Amino acid sequence: MLKTKYIRLFQNATTARRMGFSGVLAAAMFLTAGVASAEFVAYTGQPNTLKEPPLQAYGGSLGMDFTVNSAINVDAMGVYDAAGNGVINGTLQVEIFEHNADNSWTPITATYAEFTSANPGTQDLVNDGPYDVYQAISPVLLDPGNYSVVAVGFSTQDPNGNTGDGSLGATEDNSGLLTYTGSSRYNTDENDALVFPTTVDGGPANRYDAGTFEFSEAPEPASFILIGIGLLLAAFVGRRRQKSLLKA
Repeated sequence: MLKTKYIRLFQNATTARRMGFSGVLAAAMFLTAGVASAEFVAYTGQPNTLKEPPLQAYGGSLGMDFTVNSAINVDAMGVYDAAGNGVINGTLQVEIFEHNADNSWTPITATYAEFTSANPGTQDLVNDGPYDVYQAISPVLLDPGNYSVVAVGFSTQDPNGNTGDGSLGATEDNSGLLTYTGSSRYNTDENDALVFPTTVDGGPANRYDAGTFEFSEAPEPASFILIGIGLLLAAFVGRRRQKSLLKA
């Protein structure tokens, strides 16, 4: 794909001279737009019946592990909204933790988001259904490695889902950028503090309707080379055109 783009770019160099600056600039913008990746949802909340069970009022941290296979950009964090009405009654927190070489887990603070009645986030009915709410964050790059998305604060007012109690469990993304691992995890201390949960649950890897996030594939460096070539070509043609106008 990349080789084809290069060939087309240089094959059309002669045509570009006839296009003028605006035409080549438009072509460069087209190349830039082509770099944008599709948006994916890590865990899609399910329409569980509002009762316990299958829903659960667990106040401790709930985590689900995943492996990033190819670098991604996380640009929104989300939590489960059991009612599907975009309303959060208490306080829900979510954050991604990274697994380190020494087997410890470190929070990626740039992924932290807090949802309250005053700031409940918004539904994304394009990429997800109504059973998750999201807050946009500045894009955070996750390189290939092991991670866990952890959420806390669920209650009778804002219940989570748990397949162990009969709920459906979150639906996993199928882009291939992520692999879902482990059997999910929880913190035995239900004190509403966002901490990494160390107690391993009984599975599956998408056991809970709890925390989630939206992401896209991170552009490869070669994509930025294409953008640079396109912009340089636009500048070159524009300069040639300007010189021609001055001579006239």
